[in-house]
Amino acid sequence: MTPAAEIERQVQEQLLHFDAFDGDVDDVLSAFLLLQFQLKEPHHKFVQEFLGPYLVEMQTWDDPALQSVFQTMDERKMMRRDIDLPDLVIAFKTVQLGLTGLWATEGPPFTQTARVLKLQMKLFSEGLKAGEAYEV
Repeated sequence: MTPAAEIERQVQEQLLHFDAFDGDVDDVLSAFLLLQFQLKEPHHKFVQEFLGPYLVEMQTWDDPALQSVFQTMDERKMMRRDIDLPDLVIAFKTVQLGLTGLWATEGPPFTQTARVLKLQMKLFSEGLKAGEAYEV
């Protein structure tokens, strides 16, 4: 098992005992992820060195295209207007990174990736529809 996989195994084993189910769905999921990051904090430098160079280079190429797409959707009034463009780009990139990981590990014909991608985009876009403003 690689060192990164061992760290993940240990963290996920601890997360099996997660018990913060008060609040809305977004509160519960946020608490789950924040706890995961807290548990991984002692290994942050290792993870940063492992993923950092790829993520920095990826942003150089992805950010302009994503900003253009979201700006065009905003101009066409296709989505809510209370989310700052840089925050929206970062939020989308986190989904994109997860899907890229799934795509990389699955391989052709990418059936699971296509199915989960559609689900993720449905969930993500539901949050972009005009409606109540979010507090972050």
